[in-house]
Amino acid sequence: MNAVDQIKSLMKEEKQEQITKQLVLQSLQEQGIRDLDGFAARTLEMVMNSKAQPLSALMPGLEGKNREEAMMELLFGSKAQSVARDTQHNQPKLPFTLGGVSYHPAEIQRFNGKPLHFIWNSEMAANGFLTAVNDPEEYRAELSSALSDVTVRNHVPGAGHSFYEHINYGGHVLNLAYRHAYPDLTKIAMSGFWFWTTSWNDKISSVRAGSGGVTLVQNVIRPYLSGSTLFIPPFRWVPALDAVWNDQVSAIIG
Repeated sequence: MNAVDQIKSLMKEEKQEQITKQLVLQSLQEQGIRDLDGFAARTLEMVMNSKAQPLSALMPGLEGKNREEAMMELLFGSKAQSVARDTQHNQPKLPFTLGGVSYHPAEIQRFNGKPLHFIWNSEMAANGFLTAVNDPEEYRAELSSALSDVTVRNHVPGAGHSFYEHINYGGHVLNLAYRHAYPDLTKIAMSGFWFWTTSWNDKISSVRAGSGGVTLVQNVIRPYLSGSTLFIPPFRWVPALDAVWNDQVSAIIG
């Protein structure tokens, strides 16, 4: 096991006291960092890479589109359809409904090569089912229904979103401003000084969605979206994604 993996393992096991100076120096060398100049350059690179992008800058062609139009283009546009041909969907832990038909979790493989998008529905999840959509008009209808549930009482225009390392909003916290995105969570450092060992990729376990809702994406966006997505409606707090997508999120669109 190399030094970077040793540090990751010790941090995961909460045995930070076993991390020695020699192990830290070795892990830095493994990342090509051999002096203070290299460390400073890599730190600045990390800071720049960790910045969220405005929604309009997420991919070519979104400039001038409103949020709904931009999301429909990201999820159902011709580029998304083309990239989706290589998609291998991860198996959920719950059965799901699609077009009024119920499917066993393993049957998600039938939809490989096609876009598949989930919408968080607390009532459906409580009954042991997920709601999936692969038709743009049906998605618009589901989205409209989810957004209509937001009451004036709890609506805070422009409120951002928060994502947590552990269930029940525990561990490290990642915040995202309204109408912004993290297209690649492998570039977003979770643990401050240990930026070369731990990113937010596949680390999110609970979510507090803000204004407009938030879309979780299973694959990195490069620059087109591929794979499954999960939309969490505005101001929904999800204390545990483990029935859906625990530790499976690689990009976020707010």
